[in-house]
Amino acid sequence: MSEIAHRWWTLRAWVRARPEKLAWWLAWRLPRKVVLFAFVRCFGATITELSWDTNEIYRRCYDGWEAGNGR
Repeated sequence: MSEIAHRWWTLRAWVRARPEKLAWWLAWRLPRKVVLFAFVRCFGATITELSWDTNEIYRRCYDGWEAGNGR
């Protein structure tokens, strides 16, 4: 691979990774109450009662969050 092709490939990879890195950067800097609200909303929208024991999964996730996991 030529040097120009390698640099172009590196630049494209860097640009494609930016949105995800920006999202993680923002998630780690939001206040915990805002992130908890987002977690509850996303959890409720993605888990259905038919596929999982939602009460048990939610309880474990929420208890872990309150214990300080995810800091």
